[in-house]
Amino acid sequence: MSPRTPPATRSRRTRLVLFGAVFLTVTVAGLFWDLRRPPVYRAGARLHIEQVDATAPTPDAEGRAFLTQCEVLTSRPLLEQVSPALIALGLPKADPVAAAQARLAVEPVANTHVAMVTATGTDPDLLSRLVQVVVSAYQVRLAEQETATATATDAELVRQTEALEGRVTAAREELAAFGGRNAIVSVEREESEATSHLKGLQTALNNATEALATAEGRQSAVRGAIRRGEPVISTADQRTIAVLKQRQSELKERWAELAQRFPAKRLAIEPEAILLKTKLARLDDELAREGERSQQAALADATQQVEAARSGVARLRQEVATQEREAQAFSARFQEYQAKAADLERLESLLHDAREKSARLAAGVEHPHTTVEILEGATRPTRPVAPPYWRDGAICLGVALGVALAAVWLFDFLTRPAPLPAAPAMAAPSRWPRLARTPPAELDAQPVLELPPAWPRELSGAEIATLLDAAAPPVDLLLALLFAGATAEEAANLGVAALDLHHGRARVGGASGRDLRLAPTLLALLRTVEREAEGFALAGADGAPPTPTTLNDLLACTATDAGLERPHEVTTSVVRHTLLAHLVRQGLRLAELPRVAGPMAPATLAAYGRLSPPGPGLPLEAVDLTPPGV
Repeated sequence: MSPRTPPATRSRRTRLVLFGAVFLTVTVAGLFWDLRRPPVYRAGARLHIEQVDATAPTPDAEGRAFLTQCEVLTSRPLLEQVSPALIALGLPKADPVAAAQARLAVEPVANTHVAMVTATGTDPDLLSRLVQVVVSAYQVRLAEQETATATATDAELVRQTEALEGRVTAAREELAAFGGRNAIVSVEREESEATSHLKGLQTALNNATEALATAEGRQSAVRGAIRRGEPVISTADQRTIAVLKQRQSELKERWAELAQRFPAKRLAIEPEAILLKTKLARLDDELAREGERSQQAALADATQQVEAARSGVARLRQEVATQEREAQAFSARFQEYQAKAADLERLESLLHDAREKSARLAAGVEHPHTTVEILEGATRPTRPVAPPYWRDGAICLGVALGVALAAVWLFDFLTRPAPLPAAPAMAAPSRWPRLARTPPAELDAQPVLELPPAWPRELSGAEIATLLDAAAPPVDLLLALLFAGATAEEAANLGVAALDLHHGRARVGGASGRDLRLAPTLLALLRTVEREAEGFALAGADGAPPTPTTLNDLLACTATDAGLERPHEVTTSVVRHTLLAHLVRQGLRLAELPRVAGPMAPATLAAYGRLSPPGPGLPLEAVDLTPPGV
């Protein structure tokens, strides 16, 4: 490229070359990685696996059994049975089972009993044969398991039947012996002797209680009649009293006949009448005596019946209580008898079920087994399933484009020139007197100069002195470094160890940086910093270096406290521009300016050249580095 090529053109060509080189390199590397991968094939077979069982298992049980069979298809015990065949297919002899498991996979089809057995690898011939070997081994294993299961089930059923028969016989004998000892005929409670006797006693007690009530009623009736003076005749005396009343009636009839035949005075002396009257009197006395005696006999009889009824009720109650205790004991024994009978019934039911199941198994009806049907056999695959070359190639191109763009951005970031400072809008003070003495006509005759570009604000000596007086740590240190030529980034990252106070220098920019010459008036501030701090000179409370934005905010706050006009314009760029403009106005050679300010773009140096006074430039050692106003 020609030395006269504009810098912008050279930079654009450099970016294009860098972009093309990075894009091509990453693309070639990515496509090489993509295309060097071997193709992967997949062979598969579809199997219908179903558990046949006469007990009608639940859907969950069927699902678990199906998934278990899917795991068996790739299990090590199954593959170890066909390890010679696996070695014959070309699998490693060290561990052919592990190699086969790495290639095999079983995927159940949702909501069905269909399983997809697949083998994945780079050899299509090996894959189809591997699936065929595994399916054949699985079928053989199922047949062997069915035979072994049937034999074991038959033997187990025979053993269970014999054991149940023995238990049933023992339970029957025990139940019969227990019933004989406790007089239990059957499981019906009414057939027991104790229960029947208790029922009879309760019936007798009820009858005796009724008889007692009747006797007490009769006794009360007799006593009431006696109190009322009513005749009470016992049953035994009724005939005797009836005969006496009959005779009394006959005598009264004869007396009536005599009274009709004879007058009253004649009756008093008539012997027959006197005799008849005497007989009636004696008969009345006898009836009276007999009635009183019968009344007492009836009362005594009623009282005797009451006492007899009470004695019978008490005796029956005692017998009922005794029999109830016996019935309770019998009830406990009867419940035990019922429990033994229930156990016998359960054992008989189990024995009946075992005999029926044994009969069905003997007839070959109910042998639980697993059936497998090959719906689709394994065939040699012809098209690879992986890797996706086109997709990965497109991804490689996209990655290459992104890396190339990132490389160009990083190149622009690392080679970006420093920003060009703006020139002040006023002319050099040294020219003002001459302009004032020049006549207007002569000024109009001079050529019109182009206005300088807009520059940052430049602080006066009084503003600098006021700003330094109002500055408190760490702003005073920041001003000292900016007036020594450091940038905001360099001041923020400056460590205390980078200060050489003996020679009045400060090292900024790291290993590829530069040494700043410090004015004697600024050296005292830096000594104070070294004595009081460690690490970063401008570090905050957390010990981390501040950002340029933070430094600008600190300067704006200090300018406000100092009472400067437009304090928001006082930034690190303004302070640094004030120093550089001061040095250039003293006649510093522009080639010496990067020794103070660091690398500068030629356009920026040319802009500062407008501030340079007439005459040859001076070296850095001949210029006063102290800022104005300090």
